[in-house]
Amino acid sequence: MKTRKFLSILLAAMMMLVAMTACAVTSLAESADPTTITVLLHASWLTPSAQAAFDYVADELNVKFEFIQVAEGTEGDDLMGAKISAGDTPDLVWWYGAQTAKERNGLDKYADVSGDWMQYYNQDVLKVINYYLDGKWAMAPFGSAFLHGMFYNKQVFADNGIAIPQNWDEFLAACETLKAAEVTPVFFGSADIWPLGFWYESAMAVANKADPTISEKTQVNEIKFADIPILLSTVEGMKYLADNGLVNATNASDTFNDALNAILDGSAAMFPMVSNAATNLQEVAVNPSDTENIGFFILPIKGVDSSDLVARINPPFGLLVPSEGKNVDLSLKVLDALCSPGAQQAMFDTIPGLPFILGGVNGNVTGGVLLDAFNIMNSGKVSVGFVEPPYNGGVAPATYIQDMLAGNITPMDVLNSLDEGVTRSAQNAEDPNW
Repeated sequence: MKTRKFLSILLAAMMMLVAMTACAVTSLAESADPTTITVLLHASWLTPSAQAAFDYVADELNVKFEFIQVAEGTEGDDLMGAKISAGDTPDLVWWYGAQTAKERNGLDKYADVSGDWMQYYNQDVLKVINYYLDGKWAMAPFGSAFLHGMFYNKQVFADNGIAIPQNWDEFLAACETLKAAEVTPVFFGSADIWPLGFWYESAMAVANKADPTISEKTQVNEIKFADIPILLSTVEGMKYLADNGLVNATNASDTFNDALNAILDGSAAMFPMVSNAATNLQEVAVNPSDTENIGFFILPIKGVDSSDLVARINPPFGLLVPSEGKNVDLSLKVLDALCSPGAQQAMFDTIPGLPFILGGVNGNVTGGVLLDAFNIMNSGKVSVGFVEPPYNGGVAPATYIQDMLAGNITPMDVLNSLDEGVTRSAQNAEDPNW
């Protein structure tokens, strides 16, 4: 009996000790100071949506973020590269892409970031856009993507018996059908110059898909833009549309907003545009539900079969983990969490956009342009366009295309002008390749 009583007392004491220990551990965990994770980035990138993702991870992992913000453009990029080279190393770097990191510091300065986050993304798409470079997962995507393509009015297509064109010939046939029905087939808002370059840039993406080195070759004087057949056929195709009444007659004075209104009210059927302009559609639509009637497809390119067509993708910038940082293991866990569905949901709760994460996030990709763009992206039919070059001549293709549509220069003049700009920039830099 005494033995039983003794055992009962002992058991009770042990249970109390365990409970006290658990409480002590919990108290320590709750009172532990968060670990500081430093993040190097351009100042303008720390938007409320990005902050929402960082806040989510801070709570999840008991970390505190300290942001090292630098200026935009080359000045900021130089400073970021210098910090890493000099050993003033942050825990995370939010930058343009793996290629940028390689050119600035070399990929050996960064840890391999492959991990659990990858299950939420299409790895074929990741490889296409160079998060994966030189056999290494150097960067993880963080943010919203957008595609170049064609907005189209679904009801106008249905009313005229038109299916989404799969090649240039089908596209021209659709244009002729629409013209006969007194609907403007394609709308150019040439007064706002920037959209005029999207078809050209999409053609460059198709060229890059076939030869991933082609952009680099233009920058070392191995090939000229005028020597890339798909670029010439694309600007020739745009001129053909203008010369044959298949675009709005007043395109020289029409604007971006004019194009959005025309595509919404059905007076025009198609508008070459980027997927993130879905936000602009929402802003000008009389009824927000009207935007569900606007779809999105890959821009047809003259001379390119449907099996070779891709959409140009502007992927999210990404996160790198410097291998000489103070908290490499924790930083990799933080990166993993930032790329998780939870953090991405927190990000896209604050903004509309095209989530890069596979399957999207709740309530964001529901229909219209964004859903079509998302399906294209996850089919793998995407490629990067012309990566921002050191020698670009200072003049965008859209400037010369606008001049061509006005009848002042030829399609070949467009490409020759771009080549002359590259040559001028390279010679000013005393590049020995020129």
